[in-house]
This record gives sequence, structure tokens and C-alpha cells, in this order.
Amino acid sequence: MALTTCTPSGIPSTRFVLFKQLDPRGFIFFTNYTSRKSQELDANPRAALAFYWREVHRQVRVVGRAEKVSKEESEAYYKTRPVG
Repeated sequence: MALTTCTPSGIPSTRFVLFKQLDPRGFIFFTNYTSRKSQELDANPRAALAFYWREVHRQVRVVGRAEKVSKEESEAYYKTRPVG
């Protein structure tokens, strides 16, 4: 999915991230807490997502507030990632 964040002064930045799941909390993805996107979300938690849904020839756009998952959930995910 494409994730768009903005700096506190409103300069947008878009990149593709791996969409992991959808649950009652919202759309879940993971990122390094020191990454540019994480720093931008800490400073300005408003974000936008965009998906291309090929089967129905549509795009899905989501706008809202980003929040961190729990430390335990984040650590559990990173333990599943291959080293390197």
C-alpha cells in the first residue's frame, strides 16, 4: 500500500509499505521507529493510505490518524523477520 505522511510544516512524502492486516483498530503496518516515516508520524500523526484493488479495477483511499501498536506486538513482529 502507499503510505503518505507529512512533515510538521506540511511537506508530503509517499512510499510503499507492506500492509500486514486489518482489524478493529484499523490498517496495520510496521516500520522502524527511527525511519523518516516514523519520525514524521510522531510529529504529525495524520496519514493517508492508497491501495489498488485490481480485481474490481478500483482504488481504496484511507485518511486518518496513525497510532503505534503495542511494544509487545511490534517486538513479536520483528522477531518473525529474517535476519538481514
